Amino acid sequence: FWMVRPPFRWDVILHAMTWTKTAAENAAAYAELTEALERDPDNPRLLAHAAATLEQRLAMGWPPFGPDDRQRCRELARLGLLHAAGDARVMADCGMSLLQGAREYDWGLAVRESALAANPNDERVVVRTGVGHLHCGDIEQALACFHRAYRLSQGSLRAGKSLTGIAHAHMILGNYAEARDWATRAFEEFDYAQALSIT
Repeated sequence: FWMVRPPFRWDVILHAMTWTKTAAENAAAYAELTEALERDPDNPRLLAHAAATLEQRLAMGWPPFGPDDRQRCRELARLGLLHAAGDARVMADCGMSLLQGAREYDWGLAVRESALAANPNDERVVVRTGVGHLHCGDIEQALACFHRAYRLSQGSLRAGKSLTGIAHAHMILGNYAEARDWATRAFEEFDYAQALSIT
C-alpha cells in the first residue's frame, strides 16, 4: 500500500512565520512546529521554521528549551536543507538560522548565495542574502542585494526592510548621513519601525 503524507499544516507555518514578541509566544510556536514535525518529519518548510524559532530564541536570550538549542537549530536547518529540493526560500531561511542561530557563518552565507542563485527574483531570498553579507560578508554585495530587493518589492510595505538594510550597510561604511536618509525613508514611506534604531 502507499503511504499517504499528512495534510500540510499551513496554519502552523503561518503562525511560526510571525516573529513572536514574547518568550511564551515563541515557545508556543516551537511546540506547534515540533508536533507537526512528529507527523511530517521531512517537511522542509516545517524544519526551516522550527530552526528559525530557535534562532529567534537564541537571539533574544530567552530561556533555552533544551541542553543545546544552538546545536538543535543547526540540526533542524541541516535537515531542512537536506529536504529543500532546490526551494530557494527554504534554503535562505535555513541559511539565516545557520548564520545567526548556529553561528555557522561561512556555511550560512554559502547557503544563502546558493539560494540567491536558485531564485534571484524572490525578494525574501535577496533580502536574506543581503543580511548574510551585512553580518559576515561583503558590504558592497549587501548593498547590491538590498537595492535589488527594493526594486523587486515594487513599493510594497516590505520595502522598508530593504531600505533599512541599505541604511545599515551605509552605517558600516561610515556614510552616516546617507544611512540616516535611507532609514528615515524606510520609516516615513513604509512605517518600518526598525529603521528608527538608525535615525
